Parts: sequence; C-alpha cells; structure tokens
Amino acid sequence: MKHEKTVTLKTGRLLKIIVTEVHSLLCSEGTIQVEVLVMDPKDDDFRLPIGESHPQFWKLKRLNEQQARTLQIQYSGVMDKQIKRAIKEFRRMTDELVLS
Repeated sequence: MKHEKTVTLKTGRLLKIIVTEVHSLLCSEGTIQVEVLVMDPKDDDFRLPIGESHPQFWKLKRLNEQQARTLQIQYSGVMDKQIKRAIKEFRRMTDELVLS
C-alpha cells in the first residue's frame, strides 16, 4: 500500500511525501519506508532533493540505500512533524482497510 501527501513549504517549494509498507519473508510485520520528492516553483515535475548537480551528491555514493534515503529527506526541507503526520495517516488508512 502507498500513501502520498503533498506539503507546501513557506519558500513555495512543494514536497511529496510517499509512505509505503514493504513486507519481508523474514518478518511478519512490514517495514514503513518514507521517500520525499521536491518541486521548486520553477520546476515542472517532482524530483529527488539531491541530484547530480547538488554539492552533497558525492555523499550518496558512499551510503547504503536506507542512509541515502535519510540524507535525501534531511536535504528536502521537510520537518519531522510532517513525516510523522504522513506515517500516522498511512497507518490509519491501513487500519481502516483491515477493519472493513
């Protein structure tokens, strides 16, 4: 299941917070993953916060997938409160599906 939430920052930048649950054969419960995409006012589409032209792009090459995702979220400008709210909405949606 996937939940997408769009947030507008004071700078006019749009953030798309994508929350998904990934299931593993080793664990009965799924792992929640968060991805953040950004769109500046001059852009036409959403993109990753750190692209090849970003001064910190070199850091992504040294990190594993989870660490790289965390760094992308940090550089997006999203606040922890907004991430937690998106995860809470996702959990509420999944709970409603289970109950119905």
